[in-house]
Amino acid sequence: KAFFVLTHPCSDKLRLLLCTGNLFTSLSRLFEHKETEIIDDAITSIHNIVAAGINTTPDDEQHPFFEIASQSNGIEKMFALFTRATNKRIKDRSAVCIGQLFRSKEINDQKMKVELIGYLKSMTKDANEKNRNNAGCALNHLAYSQENRIEIEKDGYNVSEIKKKQ
Repeated sequence: KAFFVLTHPCSDKLRLLLCTGNLFTSLSRLFEHKETEIIDDAITSIHNIVAAGINTTPDDEQHPFFEIASQSNGIEKMFALFTRATNKRIKDRSAVCIGQLFRSKEINDQKMKVELIGYLKSMTKDANEKNRNNAGCALNHLAYSQENRIEIEKDGYNVSEIKKKQ
């Protein structure tokens, strides 16, 4: 709960400061916890920190925390959490975080790319408007990579339509 309290509500500037050090490592360790609430707080804290990186840098640039998350195996741990999550909120947050971290960067792992993009596309039809917007934002950021865009636009899906709705 402590990380969540530090990341919400607070300024993007403070969230950016929190990302220095081993924060991704510390929070991703909590993904193995038995309590769903603790896992939810951990992924929500990461979500808040990742959002600060989105809010403070240009859309067509690599996410400022991509390297930190990648080097700490945070992305792989988030994807493992995403694939095993039975809690919708945890699954949604994991998908959005990964999608935002891969902003303007190809997802090289084909399994991750297909599953993540497929799930984010389904989230754009979610009953919850915030979930729809978060998924659309993640897809838009992923689409800056031509390889990701190809996967997104399979089956006639039009990423440009998402941009018009936001």
